[in-house]
Amino acid sequence: MVTILGEQIMAEEFDNEEEECECDSMNNDEWIQKQSEYLKKIKKFKVKDKDRLHSISELSFMHKLLCDTALSWTNWVNGWVSIELAKKIDVKEDDMVTLTDEELKVLHKKYQNMVSNFIEMDIEITQSFTKRINEVNKKKAIAPAALCTPRNESKMVV
Repeated sequence: MVTILGEQIMAEEFDNEEEECECDSMNNDEWIQKQSEYLKKIKKFKVKDKDRLHSISELSFMHKLLCDTALSWTNWVNGWVSIELAKKIDVKEDDMVTLTDEELKVLHKKYQNMVSNFIEMDIEITQSFTKRINEVNKKKAIAPAALCTPRNESKMVV
């Protein structure tokens, strides 16, 4: 159950209470299993014309998964940085596990493509939204979109 504009709405499928990120308490096998379950779930998502709230709830759920995954990757990448720094100061490598040169090349390219695609989508959506805000603002003769974009916490006029 969620409250939106004072009304309680059923959202049991997206109840974030049980979907909290557990990335710090999971081992790698548990993380892979959980992410695989989430992947199956989000691949079934479809935009429903008549139920915008449902579609927006799915978008929110997917964004939370993306943030959780990004946080986990931040931890991994920072760990790899620490390992590479340790190698430079002659720390023994006995227990250190890091990427092979080939894995690093492949990961770097895939990550570069994924992040580039995500940022391109971000720019495209933000430009479209900003254009619509500007059109509405022109009709109402109010402040420019720079004051009313989704990236600004100012109150938006729609």
